[in-house]
Order: sequence, then C-alpha cells, then structure tokens
Amino acid sequence: MGPWLTDARLAEFRRAIRDAGSPYDYLWGFIDGTTRPICRPGQAQQEFYSGHKRQHVVKYQAVMAPNGLIVHLYSPLEGRRHDMAVLEESGLRDLSLQHMSCPPDGHRQDDHVVLGDQGYAMERFVHTPVRGNYLTPQEAAFNNTMKYLRVTVEWGLGRVASVFAFCDYKKSSKILLSPIGKYYRVSCLLANCLTCLRPNQVSRKFKVRPPHLEDYLS
Repeated sequence: MGPWLTDARLAEFRRAIRDAGSPYDYLWGFIDGTTRPICRPGQAQQEFYSGHKRQHVVKYQAVMAPNGLIVHLYSPLEGRRHDMAVLEESGLRDLSLQHMSCPPDGHRQDDHVVLGDQGYAMERFVHTPVRGNYLTPQEAAFNNTMKYLRVTVEWGLGRVASVFAFCDYKKSSKILLSPIGKYYRVSCLLANCLTCLRPNQVSRKFKVRPPHLEDYLS
C-alpha cells in the first residue's frame, strides 16, 4: 500500500462500492488468493502441489481497489497453503489497523473491510458470502450481489496474466532456478502503471479513476 492510499481515498472507495450495490458502507476493496503454475520442483514437491489445481503452483494474495489497482500483493508461497494461512502471514490486518480511527478491540462502521470468497473465514477485516446449503431467498440475493462485486478482483488479476503472459508459462517458471515471485510482482506493478495511464474494466465499473502515474510512483 503506497502513500497515495490515504484515508480520503479509502472513503472514496467505500462510497463507490456502496453505490455499485453493496449493502455495506465499509467495504473498500476485494481480496483473492491466486495461483500460477510452475514446473515440478526438484525439492518439496508436495508443498507446491495443489490438489485443487492438480498441478504444482505458487500462491499469491492480492487486494484490488475500485480504481483498478492492485494495492496489496503478498507473494509467493507454496501452492498448498490455505487462503486464511496466507492472510495471517501477509500482515494485511495490521495495515488495515493503521487506517482505522476506531479502537482495536471494537468493530464500528468506520472499519476498513475487504470482501473475499468462501476460501476466507468471516472476520473483522474480511467479509464473505453467506455459507450454507439451504439459503433463504434474501441470503441468496445477498450472495449474488457480493459475487457481482467481488468478481472484479479476478478481472484485475486476469489482466496481469493477459498482458504479461509469461507469468502463466509453466515451463519457464522454475521455483529454484529463477525469481518467479519478483517477476510476478513487477508484472503487477507494471499492470498498475498501465491502469494509471488507461483505466481498466474495474475502474470503469466503479467509476473511480486511478491516480496519475506520477502520484502512484512517488
């Protein structure tokens, strides 16, 4: 999170998400755990193997803001790590506390909360859809609204992979031989720079312009 991410900008993000249909007043961004394929490593193969993806991967955690920028990226970790374990290690909760005016032991409407999928547990800084096999019509409608909003983080991460396609090129991603984590972080940085110059789909959806490139890089 850079110095341009001020309390005023966070308030702007919260208003934009609310105006887009969120029932909450305190959501400011969207969190997601994403994976990128790698060659089968010569060591610690089980740690990097994802049963869900059925391949060896590294995992990243990203937070997307309504202005189309990836404002927090934590990476890379072993592919088998659970999203909640990555959240715990990332320090995102401490960063959220730095932007809050409320006491650390109480939840108030001015908390800064991100929206995640059901890979996360409902907690103070992360809200998720309603869980359960038998949802009321109101709960189902709520989940559909949250899904409509949260999909934007997947748009942003998908754009990184589209513009910098080598990030998804498995044969060149050798975890012990090349700094693939740095490659992906730089790709996200450059994708953000591109968004500052040309607002992306996320920015247009929420009608929030990204900062000028000079402000973002300052």
